Amino acid sequence: MRDASSYRASSVSRAGGGYSSSTNKYSSDYSSKYSSDYSSKYSSKYSSDYKSSSSYSSSSASRQVQSSSYSSSSTAKKGSDYKSSSTYSSSRLSPTRQYSPPRSSPPSTKRVQKPYGKKTTAEGTSPVRSRTSTRELEIPDDSAMAAPTFKEGLSDLKIKDGEALTLKCAVTGDPDPQIEWFKNDEQLHSSDIIDLKYKNKVATLSIGEVFPEDEGTYVCKATNSLGSVSTSGKLTILPMEKKKAAKGGSGKPPRIMKHLQSRQVKDGDAVTLICTVKCASSFDVVWLHNEKEIKNSKDFQYKTEGDDYKLEIPEIFPEDCGIYTCEVFNDAGEAFSSCTLVVLVPNEPSKGPGFSKFPESQTIHENQPVTFTAELEKDADKVKWTKDGKVIDEKSSHHKVTKSGKKCTLSIEKCASTDVGQYSIRAQSSSLGDGIATFSLNVLTESDL
Repeated sequence: MRDASSYRASSVSRAGGGYSSSTNKYSSDYSSKYSSDYSSKYSSKYSSDYKSSSSYSSSSASRQVQSSSYSSSSTAKKGSDYKSSSTYSSSRLSPTRQYSPPRSSPPSTKRVQKPYGKKTTAEGTSPVRSRTSTRELEIPDDSAMAAPTFKEGLSDLKIKDGEALTLKCAVTGDPDPQIEWFKNDEQLHSSDIIDLKYKNKVATLSIGEVFPEDEGTYVCKATNSLGSVSTSGKLTILPMEKKKAAKGGSGKPPRIMKHLQSRQVKDGDAVTLICTVKCASSFDVVWLHNEKEIKNSKDFQYKTEGDDYKLEIPEIFPEDCGIYTCEVFNDAGEAFSSCTLVVLVPNEPSKGPGFSKFPESQTIHENQPVTFTAELEKDADKVKWTKDGKVIDEKSSHHKVTKSGKKCTLSIEKCASTDVGQYSIRAQSSSLGDGIATFSLNVLTESDL
């Protein structure tokens, strides 16, 4: 880097003939180019071209290594206030054309935008609008809010087997409480059997037809943000009363001579279930599927041939699998037979270990022994026997439960009228799922003979 004295010497030498000739040449070229640009664009875009000229001077200064230093040196000698390259550029203009400063622009009329969100004080202006200013929320008065209470709760109730059940509770609270129902500490949900509703501050539980297994303690619980309250009542199911036969009548209930048979069927097959019934007097017949009455229709047809009572299914579907029951009854009594249909679907594995032999429904005289036998297709991790939905205790002295390999048995040494009911065997497998087969037991007493 050169020092100031050498640089000044260089400047002096340049002030001589060498630099002067280059300056003249440069002025001639620059003046010709500038005059062309200036004359063509001055009238329409003066301010734009003027800025371009300044940029050009700046660019020229960057290309000339000594331009900035030269300006400083010239300023020091002359004592002028040189500050910008535009002054330097104007001094280099051709002497034949005097450069005039840009004309002043008229005062700007551009509207100054009000900072968003600030209030305006001038009259006639638009109302205040701000992204950050929002309408204040109206907070509701919470003085009326209250924890739920029952105006009408549950109480103990006794109804007969087969009757309809409706439990009702009147509850208040603000906000509206959430209603939950429990039976024996197990939460209940709406289904095809149980209907749960909450409307107009009244909670109801409805069952179209109760069975002995519906007996228990029912709890209705109401909860909101301020608290929780519950009410409970015990439901007792009374056994169905047998009507006495009218005088002069035989007074004999129907008797099932041949029971329904459990089996496996293929999807789309036609299936016929047959139950053979004997009775001297008239009686009624009802068919059930999974505890729901089957209406006589083109899909499920009631047929009678002599003592054989049939349910014909022209085409069975996978959803038709499950428990089928034939109930026969008159004023003197009733009898029933149950079986299980397993619908096999192509390319779909069957659920559970499967049964190579299903247990069969039976009719036994009082005090006589009975044995039900089931054979599994595959091994099961555990086997349970149930009566009317309740698990039979394997240690019971009245029932004897055995399992040898894939063969399972349930035996009763002396049958009593209390043994009448619907039984099931459940074969459980962690890898295959559960398999269920259902059957029934009818016990004839001396009055039935």
